[in-house]
Amino acid sequence: MKLVIAEKPSLAMNVVKSIGNMSKSDGYFENTVGMRIARVKLL
Repeated sequence: MKLVIAEKPSLAMNVVKSIGNMSKSDGYFENTVGMRIARVKLL
């Protein structure tokens, strides 16, 4: 599995759009080969 962490929601969406074929889960996007894209909230 590969994990991509994005600081901003807009950056996460740009990565998701460039990869394509991603499904939205609870707080992250995932594709069929196990790649996950998540955004974090920095405090």
